[in-house]
Amino acid sequence: MNLQSIKSMLFERIILPHIGYYDGKLFAFINKSGTVQLTPADENTNPIVTIIARSKYSEHLKSVPIEERKQVIQLLKIEKGHGNDSVYDVTSTEEGKTFFNEWQFEHVPFKTNFLIPETAIIAGSSEKNTVVTIKDDSELYVASGRRGINSSYQTAFIKNESHFKASIGQGETNSQHICFDGNYSRLVRSLFTIPVGQWWIFFRRNSVSIEKQKLVSWLKSFSCLITSYFVVSSIYLIGNTAYLEYQLDKQEVGVSSALSLQGEVDGKMQMYNSFKQLEAQFHSHSDIWLIMASLFRDVEVSNIRFQNSRYILRGQADKATDILEQLLNVKNIEDAQFDFPTRKSRNKEVFVLSFRIGEVN
Repeated sequence: MNLQSIKSMLFERIILPHIGYYDGKLFAFINKSGTVQLTPADENTNPIVTIIARSKYSEHLKSVPIEERKQVIQLLKIEKGHGNDSVYDVTSTEEGKTFFNEWQFEHVPFKTNFLIPETAIIAGSSEKNTVVTIKDDSELYVASGRRGINSSYQTAFIKNESHFKASIGQGETNSQHICFDGNYSRLVRSLFTIPVGQWWIFFRRNSVSIEKQKLVSWLKSFSCLITSYFVVSSIYLIGNTAYLEYQLDKQEVGVSSALSLQGEVDGKMQMYNSFKQLEAQFHSHSDIWLIMASLFRDVEVSNIRFQNSRYILRGQADKATDILEQLLNVKNIEDAQFDFPTRKSRNKEVFVLSFRIGEVN
């Protein structure tokens, strides 16, 4: 029995029973004749992982005019802490903006620990800049781009893939067509292409804790899978290492010296990259987030930049001088001023002002 056979057996017997699918009704997955099919779940079923159909949630790709990814994550945590039940995934930063996906689920009448939108699974298993067309009862279009995920069912306005691309402003892309036709093996197995860190985005903190019996079952499955993997891998590595050592013994001394030198260079390069990453972590602009949080109610922000030790804020407000006055009242704000004269636009005052942030005494 090879490693793939062991993984397939564990997947079918231990992992698959704890995954559900919800499209208004809860379904369980079963392996029948080599295909993964849906079957109505029992009334008391509470799957650990539930894939939710696109028709049961809203999905949006949004952006905020803030370049610092960490600050956007903090902003979304605060938004979620105000009773918002949305799920967010920060995807990219470009052109002075940070992009993120937002999913808002309908009420799910059962308990589950991970509720994962099917479009996130489909996009995660496809290549970037690819439009995937799911052919089922009605066509579902899913686009995975550098900014995030867009998706839509076929409608009166979006009749085909070309209309969908035009609606999201996506140009040349690859195309991929999937037809489940009663076999959901690809969808379920694509769950495991989701990065480990992204799983916690979909963790339902208000759900019931995982039952002990389920937890033990999952731990057994992963323990068996990991153990089997290491056993097979160890045998392979031992044999491969012995073969490589035999080959290295036949090489000339000059080749061994070159490999040794290459190892030293790689080690020093890795150390250098580590120091660069460590240095980058110290350049934090966390104070600007605290200041901007008090201004968001009064300002429509167009862009925030950091240049020459000054923060440059572009936006519009009912009265620009009120915004400057708010900044001047902040203790650690220094040298706040308008960089250009304000101008009127649609009953708003458009302004550009800049300031420095000093240390609080």
